[in-house]
Amino acid sequence: LSGTPVAGTTYRLQLSDAQGLAFTDVSADTTANPLAALLPGTLPAGAGYRFRVVARIPDSAEVFSEPSAPVSLGHAPTAVLSGDTTLAPGQTAQLTVTFTGLAPWSFGLSDSTLVENVAAAEYRLPVSPAKTTTYTLKQVSNACGTGTATGQATVTIRKVVEPELPLGLCKPDLCVPYVVVKSKRKR
Repeated sequence: LSGTPVAGTTYRLQLSDAQGLAFTDVSADTTANPLAALLPGTLPAGAGYRFRVVARIPDSAEVFSEPSAPVSLGHAPTAVLSGDTTLAPGQTAQLTVTFTGLAPWSFGLSDSTLVENVAAAEYRLPVSPAKTTTYTLKQVSNACGTGTATGQATVTIRKVVEPELPLGLCKPDLCVPYVVVKSKRKR
């Protein structure tokens, strides 16, 4: 829409479906400039949405602007951390972070690990803690903003127990002498 508005003209914003075809109102009639609208959170993600402005001129028909270029709409992401496991010291565990929403994603853990630009909806993160550690997913984000991060994974490190050695065998720091006594048997 261009030109000088007629006094009393009101405007409203419309949004198309994800294919850019059917339009519905997303704002009330207003004289405010600029137009603003809060989009419903139930809209499916898509890349073909379009906006247009409807002008309601007093004592005249409504006038519609040309639709905008296609717009992508998405949802704030969600991510869930999982992967409880038990390991021997020095082994590596694989934690799993599962995402929803539009890629790429970034996420942060409770141990200050930050991973950015994850493209796959399931990400495996190798960890090798020296002691039993519980990791908590603290945050997730994508181009749509900060989302909901949930879940934790505990990596339990087994304790190494040195076996008891029978008398006469040597440990590196201890040696116990022993004597073998041969017994004679009568035939």
